[in-house]
Amino acid sequence: TTVTSSIFGRVVDENGFGIYGATAQAGDKTATTDANGIFKINDVTLSKNHALVKVSKSGYFDGSRTFISTSGKTSTIQIRLLTKTLKATFAASTGTTVTVTSEASVEFPANAIKNADGSAYTGTVKVYATFLDPTDANLETKMPGDLIGTRTDNSESLLRSFGMMNVELEDASGNKLNIADGKEATISATVPASLLATAPVTIPLWHFDMSTGLWKEEGGATLTAGKYIGNVKHFSWWNLDKPYIPIKIKFRVVDANGNPIPFLHTHLSLIPGGGGFYPDTDNNGVVETVVPQNYAFNIT
Repeated sequence: TTVTSSIFGRVVDENGFGIYGATAQAGDKTATTDANGIFKINDVTLSKNHALVKVSKSGYFDGSRTFISTSGKTSTIQIRLLTKTLKATFAASTGTTVTVTSEASVEFPANAIKNADGSAYTGTVKVYATFLDPTDANLETKMPGDLIGTRTDNSESLLRSFGMMNVELEDASGNKLNIADGKEATISATVPASLLATAPVTIPLWHFDMSTGLWKEEGGATLTAGKYIGNVKHFSWWNLDKPYIPIKIKFRVVDANGNPIPFLHTHLSLIPGGGGFYPDTDNNGVVETVVPQNYAFNIT
């Protein structure tokens, strides 16, 4: 189902400062952010349940947001772009282990890299990478899409993240590289101490599909000595997530006189466990989002 609606958005850097000159795309329309990182896209045709905005800017990893859109209404979003940082270089013929942060790493075997056309690559590999701590207060603005994924049977799930990693591989000229067919890289991510009690022994792995704005289940990881370790066959964003059955809720925020409060940031935190979801009200004060079935939560 598609609807025609509008988007009011802001693109910021990791410190919360607006980014000038970023390109935002939704449907068949684009816009450029102003000096405060603000953009507006009017009257664009979007998927109702999985509307998608993509943002790009040189020097940053691409960003995106997936949300529920309402016909004739304006949705408000914020996207925090992450600096595209070179973490390591290595010879494809030897492989290596790259430290992404103190909590995450990725191991590349020897002779496991291919060019974009699928041919074997034997030169120097540049590794750009970032890791998102699932307890980060700004997780919802930093991560791509939303916490919605499709399982291997094509059913839809709501996700709770235990860590996300993005890895991009390039040659010396900036051409894209990836894992060779039949090869795998190993990713490792430390589970924060506050989440260990709820961390399952095995957890599905999900990669982000930029064409749909959804996470797709592919493979899994095992909890070993406080770390999730799993193998992946290609690189994009990867997410360690526990799936839940999603249900849709809708509510409206008004002031003491019953007037709607538009563009208000809300937080739906799960009980117990915290975390949760961060939808904004539209121009009519309405929030429409999804939450886990049979869970209690606070609305702030």
